Amino acid sequence: MQRERLPTSVCTLLSMRICGDTAYLLDTYAWVEYFIGSKKGEFVRGMVEDENSVIYTPECCLAELKGWAIREGVDFKEPYRIVRKLSDIHCITTGDWLEAATVRSEMRKKAKDFGMMGSCYFLSDFKYFSGENG
Repeated sequence: MQRERLPTSVCTLLSMRICGDTAYLLDTYAWVEYFIGSKKGEFVRGMVEDENSVIYTPECCLAELKGWAIREGVDFKEPYRIVRKLSDIHCITTGDWLEAATVRSEMRKKAKDFGMMGSCYFLSDFKYFSGENG
C-alpha cells in the first residue's frame, strides 16, 4: 500500500538517502498535525516511526511549536521532549538566511508561492548533505 503524499507545506521531503535511509525535514505544521493526531498526522507518524527514516527539525520550528502550544493550552514540555527524541534539531545560520533570499528569488520564477522558510530549508539542507556546512 502506497502512502499518500503530503503537500510540501506539511513537510519537506529530502531526496537524499543516508546509508540507505530516507531523510525528512519536518516543519512546524507537520509536528502539529502529528500531535493532534489528524489524518495528515498519521502520515507524519509513519515517517517518524519508520526505522529507515532520518528526521530533522529546523531549530526555529521549536519556537513556532511552543507558540502553538501556548495558543492551544498544551503543556509544551511533552511535545518538546518528543521532537527532541524523534528528530535531530537542525540549526539554520544567519548566512543561510541571507543566501536563502537569492534561492527564494530564483525559485519564485517557477513557483510563485515559494517562501523564505522553504528557501532557507532548501539551502541549509543542500549544504548539510553536500558537506558544505563546515
